[in-house]
Amino acid sequence: MSFDIFLQSFRDGEVATWSRSLVEETFGQRIVLGDVADNFFRVNFPDGGGSDVYLGSDRDVCGMMFNHSGGAEFFDALWKLADRVQGVIFWPDTRPVFVVTDAATVPHIPADMLAAGAPPLIVKSGAEIVAAIERT
Repeated sequence: MSFDIFLQSFRDGEVATWSRSLVEETFGQRIVLGDVADNFFRVNFPDGGGSDVYLGSDRDVCGMMFNHSGGAEFFDALWKLADRVQGVIFWPDTRPVFVVTDAATVPHIPADMLAAGAPPLIVKSGAEIVAAIERT
């Protein structure tokens, strides 16, 4: 999929950060270009999937963007990271689609963001993220 997918965390309607070490734990062994310390890296998975990954240069991560993403293993890794950081996964659309791994995350999403998008979907796997993308 060559469109942008975003991961961001919120607490009480404000952007929240997480440790770069969580990104390293999730994707570090699959990096084939760049480094988690950089603003960009590429991950490849044994099933042939992978993604270009963009993140800021700050010590703590406030959000990530993924592009040219695919493969069950990549989406499983994305789900696991989102679950660990209580993140919101979303992508551009006429009405943005938001997916979360736990319903407890929804009240933390900014009200204006929720109003602009479709109702958040709760997903329990990487395959469910893919299914949500395919529905849009």
